[in-house]
Amino acid sequence: MEAFAYSNSPWHIRPDLPDAFRHTWKKVAEPGTWLTGAERVAIACEVRNAQLCGLCSERK
Repeated sequence: MEAFAYSNSPWHIRPDLPDAFRHTWKKVAEPGTWLTGAERVAIACEVRNAQLCGLCSERK
């Protein structure tokens, strides 16, 4: 599955955005000053999961 494919989107997606998102995601996956690329990706995934997290909702 392509992570940045929007063929099923109910909204019009500008043609340049999927490439921009892929480029940004590659940058996130690179090592940074404090964290490895894998750690940075794991943090991004947890941020996305927080919207569905029961404990996070309860603490909010």
